[in-house]
Amino acid sequence: MNKPEISIYESMNTHDLIHEYKLGYEKIPKDILYLDEEKINLRFKKEDHAGLWSCKEIIGHIADAEVAVTHRLRRIYSEDKPKLAIWDEEQFFRSGIYELNSIQEYLESIKSIRGLTASTLEKFTEKDFSRVAIHPERGEISVKEIFSYITWHLVYHSWYLTRKIELLK
Repeated sequence: MNKPEISIYESMNTHDLIHEYKLGYEKIPKDILYLDEEKINLRFKKEDHAGLWSCKEIIGHIADAEVAVTHRLRRIYSEDKPKLAIWDEEQFFRSGIYELNSIQEYLESIKSIRGLTASTLEKFTEKDFSRVAIHPERGEISVKEIFSYITWHLVYHSWYLTRKIELLK
């Protein structure tokens, strides 16, 4: 399987995008639950072609992204062109914050947030998906663009998780 391309998600209509978003959680490889603590926390080398972060760090990162994006989507719906904050994902990684929670806690968070967000977005109109915010680096960005990104984001990182698990077997 090839790495998922964001353009596929950007080209979807909102109905199909919501459907894919709802299926996203199932794309996280469940084999991750059977890794021992050493394997869950193992960082990879560039030559492994599986990304550098450990499985646990990726799952923690996905959980953080889900929280951040859900908050952004709710702000854009509720406010007129809100100014979004950026976050330094590399600093989160370097801080060691992903060591503080278990894989199970991160997975529960992802599943719960996705459920809430999907339920909310199913009630959005096409006009709601066109609402915009101001991103400090990208300028105007719409609900649909952000939603396309987060739908792709989980699948993209799940591709890396699958690769890591294959290397750990």
